[in-house]
Order: sequence, then C-alpha cells, then structure tokens
Amino acid sequence: MRHPAIHTAALVLVMGTGLFACKETPPEMPAKPRLVVRSREPDGELFAVLRAAIDMQHNGEPLAEVMGRDLTGYDRSARQPDRYTDPASKMETTDLVGYSSAVESYEYSKVMMNFLAFESGAGLSLQAGPLVNPMAVTGLGALQRLRDRVQSLALASHAGVDEKGPWVSVPPPLDNPLNRLGFPGLFPVLAEFARIDSTIAPSGNVRRGCSLSAGYGAMAGSSVAVGDYECGYHSLHINRDLADKRLTPVTLGAATWKQALWVINYLQLFHDTTGAPFTAVADLDVPLVGKPGNGVRATEGNPPMQGQPGTYLGASDLEGFQALLMLEQIDNKAAYLLSSLLSDGSKLTGMSASAALSYDWNAPVRFVPAEIAVQEAAGVDGADPSPMTLRIQKQISALDGWTALLGGYAEVFALTDAKNAEIGNSQTVRSVFDGDPFAKDNGLADGESTLHDRALAVLKLALVNLDRLHVDPSTSALCDAAAIGPTGAVTRTRHVTTVEIAHAISALRTAYRALTSQLTLYSDSTPDSAATTTALDGTSLAGIPGGVTLAARMQQLIVAQANFLSTSLLDAAGLAVNGRDLQTALSDPEPTRLEAQSAAIRGLLEAYLATGQVSFRDRAQAAYQVLEQRFYLPDLRIYRTSIDSADAFVYTPANFAALQTALARMYVLVAARPGMDSLRMTIEARLARLNKLILNGWDDINDDRSISYPAECLSPPTDASAGLFLAERALTGELGIDENALTVDRDRDCVIEVDDAHRPSLLGARLSLGVQ
Repeated sequence: MRHPAIHTAALVLVMGTGLFACKETPPEMPAKPRLVVRSREPDGELFAVLRAAIDMQHNGEPLAEVMGRDLTGYDRSARQPDRYTDPASKMETTDLVGYSSAVESYEYSKVMMNFLAFESGAGLSLQAGPLVNPMAVTGLGALQRLRDRVQSLALASHAGVDEKGPWVSVPPPLDNPLNRLGFPGLFPVLAEFARIDSTIAPSGNVRRGCSLSAGYGAMAGSSVAVGDYECGYHSLHINRDLADKRLTPVTLGAATWKQALWVINYLQLFHDTTGAPFTAVADLDVPLVGKPGNGVRATEGNPPMQGQPGTYLGASDLEGFQALLMLEQIDNKAAYLLSSLLSDGSKLTGMSASAALSYDWNAPVRFVPAEIAVQEAAGVDGADPSPMTLRIQKQISALDGWTALLGGYAEVFALTDAKNAEIGNSQTVRSVFDGDPFAKDNGLADGESTLHDRALAVLKLALVNLDRLHVDPSTSALCDAAAIGPTGAVTRTRHVTTVEIAHAISALRTAYRALTSQLTLYSDSTPDSAATTTALDGTSLAGIPGGVTLAARMQQLIVAQANFLSTSLLDAAGLAVNGRDLQTALSDPEPTRLEAQSAAIRGLLEAYLATGQVSFRDRAQAAYQVLEQRFYLPDLRIYRTSIDSADAFVYTPANFAALQTALARMYVLVAARPGMDSLRMTIEARLARLNKLILNGWDDINDDRSISYPAECLSPPTDASAGLFLAERALTGELGIDENALTVDRDRDCVIEVDDAHRPSLLGARLSLGVQ
C-alpha cells in the first residue's frame, strides 16, 4: 500500500558512518544438528518465479501492515537489516518477520519483475508489439516506433524532461548503441520466454557509479549512490541465444498479473516536478495531468498542501514511467495473444477483440496452446530480433495458463473500469486512460481498440475455456489439461491437481471481483459482496451451463472447486493429496508435498472470502493443523518439503511461495482475530524463519535473532548467495559501494550483490538442504 511518507523519506548513503551490529563468529557453535546446502540450481521455468513474485508482493507490505507495522519504520538501504524504528516512540527493535515481509519479500518481488520486464531481454522485444508496430516492420523502422512510444511515456511521467534526463533522454542519443531508447540498456518485453540462462555480467564499476534520486523504488526524493547497473541495464542483459524460446500462456499470464499489481500500486499517486506525491487535482485538470509543460498543481491532505506547478502520472518520475511502460507491454501482449497465439486445434490463427468478446460455450474452439516455439530473425540497424515463425509445440489447453491469464487480465481490467471506485475511477488512473497516453473507452464490452476491451476479450476467452474445456462433467472439478482435435473435439485428462485447483480458486475470485467492480489492490480480509451482473453481461453467453448469469456461474465454479478440495483432496483430518485421478477415483500415490498441503490452505481461505462459507475456513484450519503437526520439524525449525522427508529438503519458488502464502493467509484471516495471540506469535515466528532461512540462507542456529556472520549462512557467501534468492541490489541494502570499497554482502544477510553473484535478483530454481 502506498504511503506518501515513504515516498518523501530521505535515503542518503553517508559514507564512513554506522557500525554493522552483527556478531563476530563465536569460537564454537552449538553442538546440534544443522542445515547445509547439498545443491543449488539457479535456473528454472519463469512461470514459477512469476507466480511466486505475485504471492511475495501480497505477503510483503500488506502483511506487515496487518501485523501493525508502520512502513516508514524500515530503512531499505540499512547496513544492518531486520531493524524497525517505531515512528511514534522512536524505539528501535529487531523485527525479523516485519523486515523480511515489508522489505525483503516485497522488494524482491519488484526487482524480479523489473529484471524480466525491461532489464534483461528475457522475451520477444516490444518492438514487435502489434500496437507499437502494426505493420510489422523490422530494422530501423521498428526501433523508431518503439523509441517514439517510450519517449511519449517518459514525458507523461516526467521521467523524460530534456536531453539530460533526469531518467530518459528526450530525444535519445542516436549515436549510442547502448542507449537506443533514451534509458541505457532498456529492453521492454512483449512476451516472456519460458526459461532463460540467468548468467549476467553486471558492471562492477561502482566507484564511478550513479545516483538514484527523485523516485527510485519506494523512495521518491531519495539520493543513493549505487552501482552503474541500476541506472543502465545493458550489463544486466542475458545471452538470448541460450534462452528457451517457448511462449507458454502460464508465463504470459503470470507476468501480466505481476506487472498489473505494480501498475495499480504505482498509479495510486500523482507527483509534481520535485517528486512530491499527491492524490488529487481539480476535476477540470485531470486531462492535463502528464502533458509536457503542464501547470497543474496537485493537492494532498486536509487542509490541502499544494504541489509545484506541473503534475505527472505515477508515484514518481521513474515509477510513473515504469507503470506506463508495463501498461504498454500488457496492452500489446493482449493484442498479440488475440492476433497470433490462438489455435483452432490444428493451426495458429487469430481473432479480433470483438470476436473474442462474442466467444461463448457454443462457438468453435479457440485456445492458447500450452507451448509455442518461436524462431527469431536477427535484428538489423540496431533493432532487436523479431519473431519470424511461431510453431505449436504442445497442442493442448492447460489449466494453469487460463488461470494465469484470468487473474492477470482481471487486474488489468480493474485499471480501465470506471465503475471501480478504488482503482479505475480514481483520478490518478483516469488521467492515464483519457486518450493520452492510453485510449479512452466508452465503458462497454464492444470491441473498441482499447485496453479496456482487449482485457475483457482475454478474460472472456479464459473464462469460457476454463469452463468448457477443463470442467469435469461428473465432479465439476477443473482438470489439468485438455487435448483439442482438428475438429474441435475435447479430450480431458481427468486428472486434478491440488495446487492448480487452489490457483484456479484464486484466479476466479480475482476475476469475479474485477468484473463486478469490487477488486482492490490487495485482497481484503472480509468476504466478498454477492453480485448479479458483470462487465461481460452484454456479450454472448450462449451455452453457459445451466443458463445462469455469468456472475452465478463464476460463483458455482468457485464453490465446486472448494467443495472438491475440501472433500476429495483433503482427508477427514485435513491431510492433502497431491492430486486425484477422476477416472479411477484414486489419489496420487506419491507422499504429500509441502506445496499441495499449503495450497489447500490457501485455496480454502480464498473460497471462504469468495463465498462467506465458514466451513471452508474451518477446513483450512484443519489443513493448517496437519501442516504444523506433520510437516514442521521443531529441532531444525524447518518444514518438510515432502511428508516423508526427515533429513532432505528441496525448496523451489513454488513450494516456498505456497507455504509463505498459507501462513500469511492464516495470519490475516484466523490469527488476527481477537483471542488468537498464541497463533499470531507462532505464525510470525514461522514466517520470519521461512523468509530468513530459505530466501536469504541465514540459519539462526542459536535462535538469538542476530546473525553470526558468516558462520550462520547456509554456505559461505563468497561467489554465490546462501539461499533461494540469487542476489540483491539497492532496494534491499546492496548498494555496490560501502566506504569507497567494493562489497560482496554489504548488509551481511547471506545474499550477495548481483555483480558478485553474476546472477540477477531472481529466485533460483531449487535449493536442496540436508542435515549435518
């Protein structure tokens, strides 16, 4: 949640001051079993990273606020992490759970998104976007079209003021191949690849460095000396020749969902030419906000404080620019999905937004195949490579793809929905969709060339296909996959996975809230309001099961998944299974994985919020009791990653995020209630330990909440970080410089800096731990 005080907080690196209060390594550590790293894999499927990033954002600042923390009490660039200064009492304390949530989990989720969206080149270039480049020209023509759009967004956010910046040079230097768009190394992505080799070579020239000011991260008005790579992304680029150039709907949808959350976050505020944040302007001035040279004066507070002349889009220069650029990526992605990535069961085809909005349960099947291979043509004249051929690699419909697209474009639609009081109808968002820089819509689902209608078009395809292709007729449970034949015949797998059922409930609830104008930035802790109408009611609903309204059908699907989860994927005591074969009525034989047990808790609590049925919350509590009793190992203070594992633990982005989310939801919806003090303290301790041990790789062996560095790191933090998170940068204390010396781990938290790790701020694929 945005707080103006955070934006205006000064964050200045003072050289030579402040002692780091970690302890020296004691001569002898306690003689007790300890965890050690057996192996580490840095690279995996990006959809798992992006899904985790979505959850880590929800489990970040919003969770810390529920825990009663004032977010201004944390210093993100502190040389000693884990400290909290209460703004009222000025008392400083160690706060592992608050800091690891509000700062580390939250900011890790942001830097992962930034890296994949516009720093690394981890996908098809936005130069090929159908809206940026409708004639599909290549070479210098493609580069110029993208350059023009980037420049216009930079001006609307005040990130590009003149030829000197402050962030985006307008016009860009035409003779610098490392700065083609006005921001050095900027590489906006249209469609993310399925997998990359994350090896990078960040510039370590921190003595020359650069200064981040007037709106970096959550710190508008700040000034921090950092490494070069923070102000120029060229050295953060991956080797695209080593990328797995498949497009998968789950990756595209998860990227959209993650980006849309931050866009909503960034667009909660205006800012003036000094970087000061504001929430209001005169109604007549809304169309003028973001226009170069405008004289609008924004206001804040009561009595109102007035800003300087000149009001621009977003929370700050850089955050406003990033929000608008991600909106451009999201909009082009929707257009690309509709025009190029749909299949009729035999070949790729396309449809207009209008045709997609008319798509119903009786229409010829159109779906996004689970995997599409891309071959690129080399870029010429300084332009990026462009997609040359697309080839279907897996001609199936995957449930995870539809749930990701459903949740992602539900968040996007809320931004364009004038009926959504908190998001789409706020002044700070309306000024973005008033015709400049993004097209204004008439509010109807009628196929206009707007993000409003393209988002609804993707939502319609996702909702209909999730229902008609994946619902098992006998149980109403959502099956993992369906094969589509050339004639449109559907053959379902008839297998149901606990994790995917939970994700489906979450996505359906997000879509329900968006289409009924209830969606807010973060899920609230009260059950949703029942609705009878949706934004898609004016489109064809022919063939909808039972002839009910779309709102009713969405509720039916949520209840059906929750009931199946409660009765068929959990036993009477609350132990989950990994999945179930509907044809044989047998559960998967493998021992229950941590991810499945955690997902069951999350799915049932989401269903409780969607329906208000307390029975779902009760079943979630039973599943939580099993999680504590059968997965948690008190001696090691770690959760088993499989119910039968006692001395080997394999953590991934998926099971880490599933567990973190289960604990966070239990805290908000159960432990935060009156009389639950003991449960609150237990969950806070579990979350702190999970974040510090698995993300950072700090094993607080003596449980004194103070790191003995480096002895308590899971592995020596020299050339690799100790935990699942590969590397840190400025938003979490690694500034690249400390008392004029290069540093590997400035804040001594076992996570090293990106230029030492030669890896980005990204979750690794796998962290395998054992007991010594």
